[in-house]
Amino acid sequence: MKKIFLLGVGAQKSGTSWLHQQLSNCANIDMGFTKEYHVFDALFSEHCERYKRKLTSDLFNPELNLDKELIRKKIEFVNNPSSYFDYFDLLIECNPAIELVGDITPSYSMLNAEHFSFIKKGLTDRGFEIKVLFIMRDPLQRAWSMLRMNRANIKNKNINHQFKTNEEQALLDSYKMPDSVLRTKYDRTILELEKVFAPAEIFYGFYETFFTAKSYSALSGFLDIQLNTPDFHAKINSVKESDSLSSNTKKEIVDFYQETYRFVEKKFQSEIKDIWQGFKILNSK
Repeated sequence: MKKIFLLGVGAQKSGTSWLHQQLSNCANIDMGFTKEYHVFDALFSEHCERYKRKLTSDLFNPELNLDKELIRKKIEFVNNPSSYFDYFDLLIECNPAIELVGDITPSYSMLNAEHFSFIKKGLTDRGFEIKVLFIMRDPLQRAWSMLRMNRANIKNKNINHQFKTNEEQALLDSYKMPDSVLRTKYDRTILELEKVFAPAEIFYGFYETFFTAKSYSALSGFLDIQLNTPDFHAKINSVKESDSLSSNTKKEIVDFYQETYRFVEKKFQSEIKDIWQGFKILNSK
């Protein structure tokens, strides 16, 4: 009997929602009642304390048409992480057809080795084989997509909202904010992961090539389970692209993250060098 836990740690805006939907369509996988549980980021990261506050706010907001029992369960997970581990343990123990369960929360990329060790112990104590997934996207494009998503979410809540700055200036104001940096410095995340997990326990993917049969087959092999044929044309949480950025803005952001580009280039070599736009900017100096 296989008992696998998929720990998806990001990156944000790198196709994880699409992946969650494809995995959820498989009869041998149960991802539970949500995609992003936001347990360990809310528990350990000062930049994600808002997730815990939001749960409490949602629970006592009568105007929101939400499943209060699921909110209570999330609150319980944060207040007592053992209940989180027990929940996934029960999912797989109570259904012989299930081989894999998991949590794909992109902001887990902000955690450090101590936090990953905590997660690992909770899962291995319950007999899970842990598979870690980290999908990366060109830092320039990831930061820009994150900004577009945040602005779209604000507009969805208030169609009449007027932004104080245009999109390009908003990106310049946000790309080096602490939470954005922690989500984008893949070198930091990789080094923290590899302090806790063996290389064979981590799957590294790239957004730009992830939606292909080759990459999905590689993921299936890594997970060591049969996956359904995915819908590569499905669009989940996609945000319409806007006008292009100026060359100066692109250069500023790429320069800021140049250590990340160089680290990824060295680690993955030719696999990544030709697919991230930022490398062309970085190497054009």
